[in-house]
Amino acid sequence: RELGLMGYAMAHSDTFREACRIGARYSRIIQEAAAVSFEEDGERGWLRVNPVPVLDVIRHPVDTRLAMIVAVSREITGAEITPAEVCFPYPEPANSKPYREFFHAPLAFDQPYSQVTFQQRDLQRPLLSADPALAGYMYQLAEEVLASLTQEDSLLEQMRRAIWSDLSGGGVSLDATAER
Repeated sequence: RELGLMGYAMAHSDTFREACRIGARYSRIIQEAAAVSFEEDGERGWLRVNPVPVLDVIRHPVDTRLAMIVAVSREITGAEITPAEVCFPYPEPANSKPYREFFHAPLAFDQPYSQVTFQQRDLQRPLLSADPALAGYMYQLAEEVLASLTQEDSLLEQMRRAIWSDLSGGGVSLDATAER
């Protein structure tokens, strides 16, 4: 419920894998700057939060996003899912005990991205509130909202995002912004 339309669409999906796909697809509805992608390699699947350099150096937003992914996985499956790995884009804190206690998973710090990796057995789990009909309605509504965001994606908005991204990465270049 805390994730609004995207959360309901995820919760009513058939499996946790489908919920991950839906969460990644509609993550822009919640926050454009920190879009999420979902990929699999046959043995594992991972949700990766696209880098936001200005935020990734601040631990709290990163920690919140990764903890939310794991908390939602546990809530919608009704299982104590243990990630295969959790990656953080900053150095290991002096006290990483709270991280180990919450995630119960191998932790990798100083990574180029924020990511939670899940085993296939967890991705295959059915969801507690799976409802294909309701999920279909939620997906349709989410597509409409996503389309409205894309329509608002004017040249000015694209430039603002490019400049913001460049600023958060260290500097703005007219040529680099124009190429984007």
